[in-house]
Amino acid sequence: MSGLHATFLTTALASIAPSAYAMESPGMDSLDVLVSMHYFLSAPDNGTILWPKESVIAEIIPLYDEFGNIVAYYGKLENGGYAIVNNNIKNPTVIEFGEDDNPLIRKILNESPTTHIVYGGPFSVNDSDFSVFSSESQGMMDLYSQYPELQDDNEPLASAILEQCSEIRKRYPAFPTGDGDYGFIEWDDMPSGGYSEKRLPVSGVQWVQMNDYNDIAHDHCGATAATNLAMYFSNQGYFDLEKGSARDTFIAVHNIVGNGPIFELSGKVDKYFSSCGYNLSCSSVAVLDTLKDALDYDHPCDLLLADSIIAWHWILAFGYRDYYSGDFYIQIMDEWNKNIKRFYKLNSGSAWLSATEYWM
Repeated sequence: MSGLHATFLTTALASIAPSAYAMESPGMDSLDVLVSMHYFLSAPDNGTILWPKESVIAEIIPLYDEFGNIVAYYGKLENGGYAIVNNNIKNPTVIEFGEDDNPLIRKILNESPTTHIVYGGPFSVNDSDFSVFSSESQGMMDLYSQYPELQDDNEPLASAILEQCSEIRKRYPAFPTGDGDYGFIEWDDMPSGGYSEKRLPVSGVQWVQMNDYNDIAHDHCGATAATNLAMYFSNQGYFDLEKGSARDTFIAVHNIVGNGPIFELSGKVDKYFSSCGYNLSCSSVAVLDTLKDALDYDHPCDLLLADSIIAWHWILAFGYRDYYSGDFYIQIMDEWNKNIKRFYKLNSGSAWLSATEYWM
């Protein structure tokens, strides 16, 4: 899943410092705006992806009509694009977007940073005193008169945003501050000291990685993890899980798993295995001891991690190091590389949200 890296306020799930925004509307809140921005700016069908992986949210600014009502929110990424989101929870569409910054809004923020910004559309932007006149059309427009469809319900979009926001609010009262690496540790950077270890039989597995399929999929860590599970079990003798080439196998898996964000993977993995004629067993893993037991029984596990409020990622566990000092590290397939030479310490650098063990 592509990500937002930000600071989290426990009570509001806000992802920027309080001084950087003001949420005064009972409609959209900061999470709604962030998810709506991310939903659009990270979509590949916009041509250029304006929400790069390393993005840091810089600010969210309310935009008003001439009567003081919030009609939209301006969101800016420090090293990415911007978007203006309609303040309508039933139609949280992006009104306009672009690379770098909106020059009209930036002009007002630079010259009159404490004023309300009056927004009548892409070509009508002013401060509330009209002392900084940034409109490209000489005259103030009313946003909803210009674009009445913004007041209409957009049920598919609203449902998609609501689903992701609800899942975030339900599961996680607070998130880590993400830096993009999820806390993964390279083999050569692992701590010294004595340990016992376990590694599943992975010799000969033809691993796949996300970058191999960016041309046909997006937010596809779940589909990549599911494909690597298929590759692992194929290497154990369940040959019909592979469909010729690795790419053909990914396509077959992706047809079932789809693009992310995906909050539950095991049912889709089971559906793919069943389509290949195999009965797959799986069980939820909720604590470290159960995860360790699963790996001891040669059961690979998927794990869903959260690096921040938007950045979620599926990985696979194929082993561990249990240090005599008490530290425990999972040996992982991170879906970004074709090997299992990285480790993850639970809830260090990213939050462990869920896990499932699999066996045949």
